[in-house]
Amino acid sequence: MFSDMMISRFWRKVNKLSEDECWEWQGAISPAGYGTITPSESSTRAHRLSFEINSGQIPTGLVIDHMCRNRRCVNPNHLRAVTPRVNALENSVGHAARNAVKTHCPRGHEYTPENTYSPPDRPNARACKICKTEQKRMPTKPVCRNGHETGGGIGPCKICNREQMRRYREANADALKEMNKRYKQAAKAKRRALGLVRHHNAEKTHCKYGHEFTPENTLLRNDGKVRVCRPCMARHRANALAKRKNS
Repeated sequence: MFSDMMISRFWRKVNKLSEDECWEWQGAISPAGYGTITPSESSTRAHRLSFEINSGQIPTGLVIDHMCRNRRCVNPNHLRAVTPRVNALENSVGHAARNAVKTHCPRGHEYTPENTYSPPDRPNARACKICKTEQKRMPTKPVCRNGHETGGGIGPCKICNREQMRRYREANADALKEMNKRYKQAAKAKRRALGLVRHHNAEKTHCKYGHEFTPENTLLRNDGKVRVCRPCMARHRANALAKRKNS
């Protein structure tokens, strides 16, 4: 399935240790932390290629699981083909794995067969029947966990959402300000490129000191986008020179 040259190229990028230790990938690393390689036209993850080199093609519907939980590892002894469900449940850092080991709902009711409801479209999900019954019996104006009246709606508390957004804006004020500035600059540049906005200075015939913008009296900068009055520029230079002589 793979040429000898491809296999040799693959193992040159692997730090091989003993069979029980992790063989970490030394090549490119994806943002998710997995090793990547391009055996042909498209890239693939290094641990999947390691499994295929040693065990053949990956069966349909299965994924490759790291038993060592090291995403950069390509040791064939640490890899196995499992279903996505098994991979999610045995991954100790995933949401599915953390929820699977829970024995009680957030309000303390035990997940017994009699007290557990699984929606037909989500057979692996669990819901507490006691909590669902209590939710139906709630008054017309229930309150959120922070004591704010929600008006009987089933959506999130608007007061809590506003407070959460306020704290987020305060914590990321500089980043949000810079992002808003870049957005406005990009939008303005796009409108100018489309001819939707014309700079207000383009229609002026005189500078702010009354000098007319004639061809002899005008200096163009920034590829002709900025006009500078030559008499004003000469006066500014003379004033700056006089200040340096007097200081």
